[in-house]
Amino acid sequence: EQVLGCYDGAVLWPAQPDSKYPFHLDDVAFSLLSSQADICLLGSGGGSQVSRALNYNPNHIVAVDIIPDVFDALKGALAWTNGFVYQNERVETIAADGRYFLEHCSRKFDLIMLPNTEAWAAILKSLFEPGLRVHTLESFQAMKKCLKQNGMIAIIKGVDRHNRLFNLYAQTLQEAGYCVIGYVLPLRKRPLSLTNEFLLLA
Repeated sequence: EQVLGCYDGAVLWPAQPDSKYPFHLDDVAFSLLSSQADICLLGSGGGSQVSRALNYNPNHIVAVDIIPDVFDALKGALAWTNGFVYQNERVETIAADGRYFLEHCSRKFDLIMLPNTEAWAAILKSLFEPGLRVHTLESFQAMKKCLKQNGMIAIIKGVDRHNRLFNLYAQTLQEAGYCVIGYVLPLRKRPLSLTNEFLLLA
């Protein structure tokens, strides 16, 4: 059974009630962390990345999402849909724009992950407030102050059929001064789309 989360009629994220998710590129990034890592997830949505991160014994997870209703629902009546991960004592939820949060954050993280930051709500908001776009040179530079020594950024997307976003984000990260490695999974069928999937580590 799978629960799909929608906002203004657009499907934004899935959640699985048994909190069991197949291996994913997220696990590559999480597996590179030491135990007791501090993790920031931008665009945490239905909580699948939170669930995976908890499997790697983190110290603390900050889950950020631009839509407040996500946390209201998934910490309340619909908490069962993702295995109650947003009620975990190691998980802190923050309803905010990801870039705004990092620009005003004084904490340091071992990993900042951007898994679901192409949601329609975020895209439409960035059209009217371009200063909040999270994949820009300025945004990647702002993330540096929030990383611990040897901390990293991980970008995971499933919207890139011809590697255009992969190449654009990789180039922008390099311009921001990061060392970048990347992986692309071949085209595969999904319930809602037919897409490539990629991981960038910086």
